[in-house]
Amino acid sequence: MAETDIKQFVERGLAVAEKLLSEGNAADAARACQEIMQVSPRNRKAAKIMIKAKQIVMKEKDILLKKNIGILKSLYRNGKYEEAATMGKKLQASVSSRKLSSIVAKATKKIANKQRNELKDFLRNGFAKHRQLKREKKWLEAVAVVV
Repeated sequence: MAETDIKQFVERGLAVAEKLLSEGNAADAARACQEIMQVSPRNRKAAKIMIKAKQIVMKEKDILLKKNIGILKSLYRNGKYEEAATMGKKLQASVSSRKLSSIVAKATKKIANKQRNELKDFLRNGFAKHRQLKREKKWLEAVAVVV
């Protein structure tokens, strides 16, 4: 890329980044600045816009977490582990937090324990029914329960 092309790319990129930031699209503004800094790594204006954009993004993520963590905790406390895990995983796509990860891990563990207990009950009841049918000499039914 020629020097004039780089300069034009940087100028247009800065204009786009500033516009994105003014429109409230901080994440895209930060990405635009990253592209600018790939061709002009010491561009102070791009660095300044990127820092500001990243601060806004972090603040937005913090607000998102604060708005939803209470709902997530409520779902967990009320035994709605599947909903809590699903919501938590969706939040984790946008926000990183130890508290969030902890709730998702606990909900996932509760789900696994519930499924394990359901399977145990199913097997226990199935074998009990099988033994009962054997005592009653209902052989075909006893085999059907196991299969």
